[in-house]
Amino acid sequence: MAGAGVVKMWRIRLLFRFALIGGLEAACRHVASSRTPEGTSSIKFVQPPSPPPAKNKGTATRMESPEEAVNAEPILPLATPVCPPAALAAHAGTAIVGVRITVGTDGRVSDVGTSLASLSTPTPFAAAFRDAVEVAVAQWRFKPGEVLHLETVHDPGGDYRRVASREKVGWTFDVEFTFNATGDVVAGLPKM
Repeated sequence: MAGAGVVKMWRIRLLFRFALIGGLEAACRHVASSRTPEGTSSIKFVQPPSPPPAKNKGTATRMESPEEAVNAEPILPLATPVCPPAALAAHAGTAIVGVRITVGTDGRVSDVGTSLASLSTPTPFAAAFRDAVEVAVAQWRFKPGEVLHLETVHDPGGDYRRVASREKVGWTFDVEFTFNATGDVVAGLPKM
């Protein structure tokens, strides 16, 4: 009788192992989910913007009337583009969109052009990715760039410079957006 109990226990363990192996195989399969997969995107300012050209007024030399440029600064958080649904459905993978944005004196993006510092990935969905980028950057706000006009003040304690006037200026940035498509893997492990 003891031998029959051992055989029965051995069969139960064997059946459990087959069930477990079958469950693990099911766990490795991609199962269609009722949720629509979501993509992610990231933003990178490619290079520091160059200051706008200094204006030379009258006959003053740079030492007599120096100017200092102050970069336009993004006001966080910045809206991120939404991965196009058609690209997600087609499992388009990773795409890069490089754009050159111009920030106006009001702190809003006034122009979106093609970047030469970051090239876009050619894909069948390139236009959809570019549209998603333009929708996102239209929502961005910046502290406008400025040119500070400085003047030298002669003082018995020592000469120093102070801001005589401020002038808001447009600013240009190259920005790179990276889109990644992700989906869900559903584990089909048996319930115990």
